[in-house]
Amino acid sequence: MKKILLKYFNLFALSGLLLAFVGCSDDNDSITPGPDVEEMPSIGTYSFRGEANKIVTGVASVDGDYLTCVLSPEKMDEGKTDTYFAFSLHLYWEGQVVDASTLYHNDQYVFIYEDPIYYYSQYKKVTGTFYVQRNSETNVTVKLNLRLHDGVRFKAEVTADLMKPSGEEPSE
Repeated sequence: MKKILLKYFNLFALSGLLLAFVGCSDDNDSITPGPDVEEMPSIGTYSFRGEANKIVTGVASVDGDYLTCVLSPEKMDEGKTDTYFAFSLHLYWEGQVVDASTLYHNDQYVFIYEDPIYYYSQYKKVTGTFYVQRNSETNVTVKLNLRLHDGVRFKAEVTADLMKPSGEEPSE
């Protein structure tokens, strides 16, 4: 009985080796590349959950007494994007590094982050610092170093032309 089992085992092992060599043949299949993905130039960077990302689009505007910015790692088509962060800061603190814990949440600042997995509502407080400065009629510098309500770190740094010149009508 042992001899018969040993013969079958040897036959099985030999057939396995032969199949391994046949399975590794070189077919020289041509690989067709996918469509070219347009690489957008970066206007800044942000870090969320320890992962660094490029910021490629953004807009800023003065709405009443607030400077509001919306920034995204994606091209915003007609104002729509899957991943973005937005914040609004009272103009009184423009040009100053301001500690979020000294501000009235939803009265003097708002912060929102959204991507396909995470959503941080404007109704949750953040800690850390905001810095916003209008450098010219169109150019804005933004520096955020925040800790979100659940302890997640969020950092962003941008200096770019985010505002429309005052004589230009906003596009809809």
